[in-house]
Amino acid sequence: MIIWSGRGFLVFVVAFGCSFLMELLTRSVVDRPGYYQESAWLLPLALAIAGVVTLVLGRTVASDNGQRHALFFVPFRWWPAILWAIALVTLVTRIVAPAHP
Repeated sequence: MIIWSGRGFLVFVVAFGCSFLMELLTRSVVDRPGYYQESAWLLPLALAIAGVVTLVLGRTVASDNGQRHALFFVPFRWWPAILWAIALVTLVTRIVAPAHP
């Protein structure tokens, strides 16, 4: 179950959207099935981009006076750093233990 307040759901929408768009872009550029899933850097890049988009969105959301925006009880303004940390951990994990088909 996803728990949010205000416009906190946008963090999930942006992260999912960036990942989905990255996969579609990869499929159109690289003619190899499964490359997005096998690549060590594409998902982390999508999450890092989602962090940037969330940072920009956060400035717009912050202009709503008095309303709290959060996802999983974490304020919106902290999500860019969280997404970047997840991207870094994902990158390191995929480099150290690459997926084998």
